[in-house]
Amino acid sequence: MQHQPVPEVWLQKTGSLDSFITELTPKQQALLKQAACDTDSTGMSAFQDLCVDILSWQSEVLFGNGLLILRGFPVDELTSQQRDALYRKLGKQLGELVPQDLEGELFGRVEDVEGEVPHARGYLSRKALSLHTDRGDIVSLLGVRSAATGGVTSFISSYAIYDELLKQAPHVLPVLCDGFHYASPYQKSGATDFRIPVFSWHEDVLSCYCTRAFIEFAAEARNIALTAKEIEALDWFEAISGREDMVHSIRLQPGDWAIWNNHTIIHKRTAFEAVSEASQQKGRLLLRLWLSVGDRWPLCPVLKHYVQSGITSECMHFNP
Repeated sequence: MQHQPVPEVWLQKTGSLDSFITELTPKQQALLKQAACDTDSTGMSAFQDLCVDILSWQSEVLFGNGLLILRGFPVDELTSQQRDALYRKLGKQLGELVPQDLEGELFGRVEDVEGEVPHARGYLSRKALSLHTDRGDIVSLLGVRSAATGGVTSFISSYAIYDELLKQAPHVLPVLCDGFHYASPYQKSGATDFRIPVFSWHEDVLSCYCTRAFIEFAAEARNIALTAKEIEALDWFEAISGREDMVHSIRLQPGDWAIWNNHTIIHKRTAFEAVSEASQQKGRLLLRLWLSVGDRWPLCPVLKHYVQSGITSECMHFNP
């Protein structure tokens, strides 16, 4: 088994994400507001002035600690149209937008619409979301409205999980590297006809992909039960990832912009309280982008096919 050093900050016993939070400067905030007015030369000039900052943010996410939370995005000082257009434009500087559903949606709204949309996907409900990875190379979430209670997002370094498994349960790593079939209850396309590794090495770079709920759903869809060794390996993965010294949690506030490397960070979310109609308040809302950086992050062929390109009808079948 190969081994790669774990960024020491991820092993600190802390319940906060203070070391990953960067306050946007007044100048950066002003430039963002100017860039939102892209109908004139002032907006375009402001956006160009931000490009150096955007490249440094991307570099920190890809080659630094893997997670960055920028605080102070002026969501309350822009119209929703200006905010959304600016957020898309910033995302396109971080990578290529990839589809989040089979309809090709590139811009996700993470909010509770379960009462309006039958069988809504997990991110469209107020339910807790268990440990998982998304699609694309970079995930971007912008806080617009926070939950009254709950809605806490937790981040865990997959490198730290790998490091601990290597020390405590190295016998499960071959099982995790062999991988699992995947299926989604939200896509009526059956299970993948190939295995997706939880951990994979490519060009000496470690990547991680794991969503246990979809693994278990695939086992049901294929009518082939997970083996005792596979269950043990997934149990070890979850046990390590749930340790207090591994988890960094935050309730994203309006103006918090979280950006992370989808191959080195795994995340989950607690349930949150629905806003009553009597309060006349709008519920929790985050804006989500999935971004591809192409060959800037080396991936094994299977992950490149299934993860990097987002959700497509072709992603369930793979011919090496």
